[in-house]
Amino acid sequence: MVTHVGSEYALNTAWLWLETCLQTHPSCSRPETPLLPTRVVDIEVVGGQGDDHVKLHISAPSERNGYAVLSYCWGGPQPVLLTTTNLADMVQGISLDRLPQTIQDAIKVTRRLGIRFLWIDALCIIQEGDDSDKLAEVNAMGQVYKNATITIAAGSALAVSEGFLHTRAAPVSFPLPFYCGPEREMGAVQLIWCADTSCDNMKPLNTRGWTLQEELLSRRVLAYGAREQVWRCQTEASKQFPGSPLTSFQGRAILPRDVFEAAQPFTPAAAHSLWSSVVNAYTSRQLSFREDRLAAVAGVIAELKPLFQDECTFGIWNKNFVRQLAWMRSDARSEGDEDVVSCAPAWSWASRLFGTHFMSFEPVREDGWMVAPDNALVLTGLLRRGHDVPRSERGSWRFNWDIRSPELTEWQFVTDYRGKDVFYFLLGYEDGREYRKLSMVLVPDEQPQIFRRIGLVYNYLETTTFDAGEVSRVTLLP
Repeated sequence: MVTHVGSEYALNTAWLWLETCLQTHPSCSRPETPLLPTRVVDIEVVGGQGDDHVKLHISAPSERNGYAVLSYCWGGPQPVLLTTTNLADMVQGISLDRLPQTIQDAIKVTRRLGIRFLWIDALCIIQEGDDSDKLAEVNAMGQVYKNATITIAAGSALAVSEGFLHTRAAPVSFPLPFYCGPEREMGAVQLIWCADTSCDNMKPLNTRGWTLQEELLSRRVLAYGAREQVWRCQTEASKQFPGSPLTSFQGRAILPRDVFEAAQPFTPAAAHSLWSSVVNAYTSRQLSFREDRLAAVAGVIAELKPLFQDECTFGIWNKNFVRQLAWMRSDARSEGDEDVVSCAPAWSWASRLFGTHFMSFEPVREDGWMVAPDNALVLTGLLRRGHDVPRSERGSWRFNWDIRSPELTEWQFVTDYRGKDVFYFLLGYEDGREYRKLSMVLVPDEQPQIFRRIGLVYNYLETTTFDAGEVSRVTLLP
């Protein structure tokens, strides 16, 4: 296997993979040269400064060209960032020795691939001094990755200082001698320990929240993992060095090819299924800044809007709004997971920091909701006070709590919480099993019919508790 991923052979192999894709993969190509992002790093030789310099290039509004993008872990504060005060200097030129190793390695790979421009978020988005620029560029990141010629993924680097072109360790192997040839000469083969042949080429990169949309929206990815470099495109799920003994476990983009091509819009059911997969994958990752909970998937949302022909309200799609109110915790509890981040109302999955998935069910009604100007959620449906549920029907309810509390367990029916009545708002029925009802668990605020959500519950056995209920109008606090 090839352990020196920075060697001329490895770089030439990467170039060959790219050329093969560009020339022979119709489903990976795009009909026209894309517009350049607002800013890119020009990696051609700058004037008389030599190839140890690059410069920041400010694109003209209609300027088109191919470009690469870098997907990497920041790993803490960045030694070099684009700001309003250094922008003019970076346009004049940037010495390579000022840049951290991961960015230097990305420039080396991009040059070898024959691509002139490279997009790197730390150098191409104004990080200090102009919040409006950062907001606009973050919202455009979906297009940046979607239109790039290739994404270079520094999969193995925990921090930007580490780089990714260093020589990898070879798998543990043992020589096995044997006789060969008519002269009975001794030969040898290397036996590789099976447990040492598998590798996730996107780890630790694929544990970070921001990098999910980079992976999902990239047409082509050249990933530098802990063992070797791996290729992925819309045509080939995984390509490694010829004869490599490793098995690459690299995350496959879950966004369909329709995102990259003109296609018929998704049905609401298909849209819900796809978004469920995205949210499940995304919420299992970590963010350095809690308030990025929605921003880190804004690019994916922007690309899905025309495909879904729908609007997204705080991470919930309007055509599947009631279905996506049924979010619940999918990971173990941890410190701080009660916290509600301010980037989304408390009734949205995006307000919580734990892993999340959506329950599968059929709503009682799909149009009984409205988001008020203050981001409170107004719902119309069947509401039942916990005390009014017959005791004979309280033994089959399974709870999933949004909060950590010694008073709340998964299997014990709840009528009161911290001195307040608990209410149940019926969302719908599990698909294919009508007696299994799914409800939100609510506690009242100080005003009548004003509630906050504390969990989700479904019952295993048949219950009649909602059969005699009256339609109510309730408001969930933002």
